[in-house]
Amino acid sequence: MAERGRSFIAWQWTPVEGATGYEAHAFPAGTAPSERPPLQLVAEPMFRAEGLEPGTSWGFFARAVRDTAGGRDVGPWSQIAMGETRAEPGGLELLAAVTGVQVAERGQHFIVWRWDPVEGASGYDVHAFRAGTPNSERPSLEFVTGPTFRKEGLEPGTAWEFFARAVRDTARGREVGPWSVGARRETWGEGEMWGEPRQCSDEREMALAFGTPWGPHRPVEAWDGEPIQVYFDEAAVRPEERGRVKEWFDGVERLSDVIQDQIGYSILELGGWIGKERRGFGMKTDRLSDCRPRRRQIVVTVVGWQDYASAHGSCGAVLMPRSELFDGWSGDGVVAHEIWHLLGFTHHRKSGHPWQTPEGEGVQMSLELTHPSRDDRQDLSVTYEDVDALRCIFPKSGG
Repeated sequence: MAERGRSFIAWQWTPVEGATGYEAHAFPAGTAPSERPPLQLVAEPMFRAEGLEPGTSWGFFARAVRDTAGGRDVGPWSQIAMGETRAEPGGLELLAAVTGVQVAERGQHFIVWRWDPVEGASGYDVHAFRAGTPNSERPSLEFVTGPTFRKEGLEPGTAWEFFARAVRDTARGREVGPWSVGARRETWGEGEMWGEPRQCSDEREMALAFGTPWGPHRPVEAWDGEPIQVYFDEAAVRPEERGRVKEWFDGVERLSDVIQDQIGYSILELGGWIGKERRGFGMKTDRLSDCRPRRRQIVVTVVGWQDYASAHGSCGAVLMPRSELFDGWSGDGVVAHEIWHLLGFTHHRKSGHPWQTPEGEGVQMSLELTHPSRDDRQDLSVTYEDVDALRCIFPKSGG
């Protein structure tokens, strides 16, 4: 048995070499042979019986079929396989359908989908395939533990279909929810971009000037063409916060991919956890101290003395507030916003943000990144213009 629900059971089996199809026979357990339903022919080594009663047991046989010029050849029947539909809900609620499927990011060779989490799910089956692919040629389902999926190695300018469903593993087997509505999107075509690349002028000088009041922004000043490593301060994270902070790892990896996919080389890379002795700063009860930032290093830390996120240029640090750690004020877009400050960016002049720098100090980030999403923790809020400006601040050949 591959899957089951309240009203269905799905069986699958090993393909038989030379078979052109299979005869499948599913029937309620205990049904006399003379009263069993007719055989059904399927093209693939799988069969789904639908419209069943909750909490009922079913038997199943299958045999291989080969159509020839002389007629139909059949193989021997398989051993019986038993399955039981899920009973009416008692302690466990039925899994809901996946909703909110959307494309989070895309490039010439990848697409990232995300969707709303389903309560009670232990993971998700996902099915991504090139649009127009016949059912028999589509790739196998893939399993992910969280509500996001990245498909890599795609051809530029190709359309892809995507579906997802929730999964829950129980003592009685694997339960699945209904499939989502499909989401179709194309990879970027050859040479296709979100906008026109800017002509670089004084972006690097403005980025360096952005750190003037607090000392130089080390990541900009130290740029030599090698990627900047983004670390997370293990000493500052409590055990119960570790899982939440580790969710930011994925955001940094996606940032890195977005940058490299657009400009063709890497500026940021995920460094993982970093210990107290290597983070490059100390901590007082209300501030960072003894800043000794390492070259090509940004450290994201968690602090308890403020209820807002901020960047500390001379320490090369992003400060995330402990009090807001588990709500929208600490999503991937907020982390990206503060990293962009360390890369020499200031708020957009027309954003209405209360903190502004004098003209010429800092490259303007986009309106979207100035006010990152508070509703979606996985929304990076980074635009084409935000990435394009990095090319001018961090030239491929180094500073």
